[in-house]
Amino acid sequence: VTLETCWTVGYWKEQGWDLDWILEQGLKYHTTFFMPKSSYFPEEWRAKLDAWDLKLGYRFVLRQMLLPLEAKPGARVAYQGWIENLGVAPLYRGYRLALRFTQGEQSGIVPLKADLRAWLPGDAVLDDKFTLPKGLRRGVAAVSAAILDEKLRGPRVLFANAGYRGDGWLPLTHLDVR
Repeated sequence: VTLETCWTVGYWKEQGWDLDWILEQGLKYHTTFFMPKSSYFPEEWRAKLDAWDLKLGYRFVLRQMLLPLEAKPGARVAYQGWIENLGVAPLYRGYRLALRFTQGEQSGIVPLKADLRAWLPGDAVLDDKFTLPKGLRRGVAAVSAAILDEKLRGPRVLFANAGYRGDGWLPLTHLDVR
């Protein structure tokens, strides 16, 4: 949802309109983008507009991902997760949550079944199973998560978590491959 201003923010101020009410309406419509035209923001409104802007769109925080300590390649593995959307909008595209299992230069990617478009503002709980990649060898595998655009075959949306290492995958834990 794109919110484009009628007139400009400066005009709102000149007319004495209630900025708090306008911004609250924008949140109620689950705004993703704000298009204020190419105009100035009154300095005394800037802090409120900046704080409001940080609430727009989606902002996924991966709070928890529970995986087993060990598993065999090709085995069905149960997982549970908790994602919190701190924004006010859902994701509108069919991106996929995926786990990556890395051993040295080799890695296997597992797209999960979760429908990310259902991650509305608030909490999303995941509880499902996936098949551990068959190509993993005995030993330790690093586990990371990403939100993928399958057409581009890579991470597309970053979680709002710290700890990224530059490749778009969020490091999570390690798994012993038996």
